[in-house]
Amino acid sequence: MKLSIIIPAYNEAETIARLIESIHRVALPLEKELIVIDDASTDGTKNIALELLRDHKIQHLYRHSTNQGKGRAVREGLRFASGEIVLIQDADLEYAPSDYGKMLAPILNNHADIVFGSRFKQNPREEKSGAYFFNTLANRMLTFLANQFSGLRLSDIAACYKAFRREVLMRLTIEEPRFSIDAELVMKCAKLMREKGVKIVEVEIEYRARSFKEGKKIRWHDAFSVLRAIWKYRA
Repeated sequence: MKLSIIIPAYNEAETIARLIESIHRVALPLEKELIVIDDASTDGTKNIALELLRDHKIQHLYRHSTNQGKGRAVREGLRFASGEIVLIQDADLEYAPSDYGKMLAPILNNHADIVFGSRFKQNPREEKSGAYFFNTLANRMLTFLANQFSGLRLSDIAACYKAFRREVLMRLTIEEPRFSIDAELVMKCAKLMREKGVKIVEVEIEYRARSFKEGKKIRWHDAFSVLRAIWKYRA
């Protein structure tokens, strides 16, 4: 089996090479296919990614000519994904590839078709995530609303780590261009659960929040686009 890892990257010259090395250090019973989508970075990310491609440390590289957002990058990455399982990985090292085993086990054991990572599942404290207070508060409120409209019982809709059987993910049409893709995926996967019987599992993951000075991009006002997506894709 093959795992396709889609890595949207925007101005991540400081972290992307270290991330790729971390991924390669993870021992998995699957072949890894690394797909980097450079979202028109201006800081040298493109050149580092080209070197990684030449060294065969990533298998695919695509660059947007203009910044289009995480959602568009994931959609572009799906064009290259050939693995039976697809996982989304941010390029900023806030999430640890050492958690791949946790993310993939429910799918490999046929207990799930979709796995969502959660920074708050076992011990929901702000201190554990390291997230800024208002970002965390907004996520809690949005997760509550998403659960109300989807029938799910998730603890963290905004976590980057989401893994899918490829045939399930390909049933979805990704429309959201930016960070609201996470809410869109949750709502649309909930609909597949109700209508097609796909199985969704949430697992605890590690998280090291970086500061805005270090390059963190999501802001509190992104909550409004997430809220709009929850409402738009409710069913």
